[in-house]
Amino acid sequence: MVALLEALSLSVSKVESWCLCRLYALGPVSCKSQPCRLFWAIMYVASLLLPWPPWKIARNARPWRVLIRQFSSYVGRALPEAKYVHFHMVAGGLDRDLFLSNMIMRVYDKCESLKEGALAEAINIFERMHTRNTVSWNTLIAACAIRSFGSLALDLFQRMHLCDMVRDKASFISILNACEGLPSVLQGMLVHFEIVEAGLDTDIMVVTTLVKMYAGCKSLADSVCVFQSVLSKRDAYCWTVMIAAYIQCGYSKRAFQLFQEMLQEKIKPSNATFVTLLSACTNSGALHDGRMVRSCISNGEINSDIILANALLTMYQKCGGFLEAEELFFNMPKRDVISYTSMIATYAEQGRGYEALFLFVKMRQLGIAVDVYIFSSVLDACASVAALIEGRILHHEIVENGLEWDAIVGNALVSLYGECGIAEDAYEAFIKLTEQDWISWSSIIDAYGNQGHISKAFKLFWEMQRQGLQPTVITFVSILAACSHAGLLHEGLCYFISMPKHYVLIPSSEHYMYMIDLIGRAGCINDAQRFIDGMPMQPSVILWNTLLGACKVHGFVEVGHLAAKYVFEMNPVVEAAHLALSNLYASVGRFEEAMAARKDWETLNAF
Repeated sequence: MVALLEALSLSVSKVESWCLCRLYALGPVSCKSQPCRLFWAIMYVASLLLPWPPWKIARNARPWRVLIRQFSSYVGRALPEAKYVHFHMVAGGLDRDLFLSNMIMRVYDKCESLKEGALAEAINIFERMHTRNTVSWNTLIAACAIRSFGSLALDLFQRMHLCDMVRDKASFISILNACEGLPSVLQGMLVHFEIVEAGLDTDIMVVTTLVKMYAGCKSLADSVCVFQSVLSKRDAYCWTVMIAAYIQCGYSKRAFQLFQEMLQEKIKPSNATFVTLLSACTNSGALHDGRMVRSCISNGEINSDIILANALLTMYQKCGGFLEAEELFFNMPKRDVISYTSMIATYAEQGRGYEALFLFVKMRQLGIAVDVYIFSSVLDACASVAALIEGRILHHEIVENGLEWDAIVGNALVSLYGECGIAEDAYEAFIKLTEQDWISWSSIIDAYGNQGHISKAFKLFWEMQRQGLQPTVITFVSILAACSHAGLLHEGLCYFISMPKHYVLIPSSEHYMYMIDLIGRAGCINDAQRFIDGMPMQPSVILWNTLLGACKVHGFVEVGHLAAKYVFEMNPVVEAAHLALSNLYASVGRFEEAMAARKDWETLNAF
């Protein structure tokens, strides 16, 4: 205790020494991080031992600087703690210290909760400062930029100029980040002009931020022009930002070409480069490109960077590389909630719901915190195998955590009960949502359609539009699925035709699948084949398999044989196709061919 008093009242060096000891455990714990606990220990123990408040121990700001430096990166995550520290600094008369005020502004800038409130506190400190330097202005401009208050950041930037403050590289980088979120590129161009006047147009960090700003304002031509202006100085980060700019503006193919140019220039891609490219593959479903990126990444880079590993895992999951996703997941030396979410979603999409549930249980045993995304993925896994009991247990846990109203979790609950054939429970989850989006409406339409309540599904489809929400391609998947379950060919055709005609929506492969199923169920096999032939995209395995199933029901051997041929060319190990072809031959008395088809499957299955 005596050592504590000496540390607090005598010298900065002793405060620093004391900060390294383990007496932080004495104080009340406000945050989990050690430096934050350390601060509260100092405040608490000092308040017990001294007849005056601990913040009045020394008017000297230097001990405060030491303490804030120790815990600022942690306490900045919680706004109440930041306010508490600030209050006691002001009470101690330390608010006139420029360096300390700048540090506290940065603490508010780092607050993750109540971001607008934290910004208001930072502005309040800034306006009450007796003196300001370039760091003060830069800190507040950066805080405005990160919270997308671009206009406020620009006002501060102009005030800074009027106050004859020197605007350095950090000033221009911060204001460029603020301009990125503005509706017009004009302000960014004006800042660019000032950068040229200041002689910073060849600085690689400034140039890279300019590229990013122009891309954010959808001015790709300007991004390219700036990027090409520094041919000899471009580093991996600059290349990555330019690649991201192409992707952001919808030119993924050019982004991959630029990546090849980067390799030809002997520039070693960073992990951020790979993550950017993998994200593009994830969004476009380009598994081939994703595999190409993977070939450029070493196993060591994947094992040492969980962000990169998760990006690769998510790409495999979204693009259908399920076996590769599984192999990667189980070889990862470290996994977090994102890793588990991706793998659980992978199992859910494959209909391997119980394996997904096993992973979820294992994740909980490891003490990994859950979030709305993991709950959503696990609910989807339950839906994939109609695991109603497990789904209800999860629902109970969701209610206990106060997440029932969340749109992501709520939509997954609607989908779960719909897949389990309990439309009433699906509707109850639907009406509890604070905000019903197109996913919510599509899920509830799907729930009633799957249960055969086709009139209710149609009614919800029109009610959705009456409330001002336009149907999406997903909504039409739900409504066409409902028509397919009910065998309503005429209604299905009307909805399908209305997509491009009335809603300016382009039908996808999934929409065509339901239409082929509808036409096939009606026995119009030749029409179904012509429907496939007229598709604007390459027919998938699922489409040909759907036609094969219809041929089996109605005994169309020749068309069925053709459909099976296309299925086996794309994926020779589709069990359902082999069995359907065998049954088709058997249904018309061609038993030798039926046995041959079944034997082919058994031979493939043996390998």
